[in-house]
Amino acid sequence: MRVMMLLKSDAQSEAGVPPHEQMLTDMGNYCEELVKAGVMLGAEGLHPTSKGAKVRISKGKTTVLDGPFAEAKEVVAGYFMLKVKDLAEAIEWTKKLPGAEYTPEGEAELRPLYETEDFPVDAAEQPGGWRDQEIEARKQLEASVPGPEKGQRWISFLKADKNTEAEIDPSPQLLEEMGALMGEMHDKGLLISGEGLRASKHGAKVRIKNKKITVVDGPFTEAKELVAGWSMFRAKTKAEAIEWARRCLDIHMRGTGIDTGEIEVRPVYETEEIPATAEEQAGASSWREQEQRRREQLGQ
Repeated sequence: MRVMMLLKSDAQSEAGVPPHEQMLTDMGNYCEELVKAGVMLGAEGLHPTSKGAKVRISKGKTTVLDGPFAEAKEVVAGYFMLKVKDLAEAIEWTKKLPGAEYTPEGEAELRPLYETEDFPVDAAEQPGGWRDQEIEARKQLEASVPGPEKGQRWISFLKADKNTEAEIDPSPQLLEEMGALMGEMHDKGLLISGEGLRASKHGAKVRIKNKKITVVDGPFTEAKELVAGWSMFRAKTKAEAIEWARRCLDIHMRGTGIDTGEIEVRPVYETEEIPATAEEQAGASSWREQEQRRREQLGQ
């Protein structure tokens, strides 16, 4: 199964303070361990919410809210994508995350991803429909990843609602329209990836406080800030990223019948955006080299 590990923000990450050299090195070593174990599919860090925005649609009215956002405890600071045999294995990898010695408190949320086979086959489903399109789209994305000439990388997080948390099957219309939007983004050379997440009842949270680790099984009650799905794409401006996210939210809301929804847009960190530390400038082997090796190993 594929599991997304969502790393929650703290005061430092929200302030845009880059991690120190030892933390970056420890995280690089952790990533290499994941790659060698054949568990890691990807990982990224996100800019603070001050550089992002939220799009809300309520009863037909669209509002765009620029960051920063107040609920930092529930904000996502980065993520890992893991391929594991079950949730228990994902929890064990999460417990190994470096950082306990650097921060008194932290949290990571684990959520399984939807696979196409998780959706029941509709009696009216036709060959060449959304399911076949989704399978073909995954193959195409693996073969063609857009480059930086298409713009900054952005990630959008579709927020959960009562329907996604209840795992009410999306309508065929929603699946068709969302597939068409993803296809349009792919044809424009912008789409990198995108997935839906299972409801929080299938997930868990790993919390650390004063070096003590606690595992809390789902479901989680703070549905307003839970993530129901995400997509990563390139856009040359924040306004362009917001418009792609708005269209995604609009399709989701019309397809599920909810009258209020929200989607968050955040830029993704590139390694060159993190300033070199004094140790790195002195010529010491650095986390940056580890990161480059990891991306090469994962074909990113």
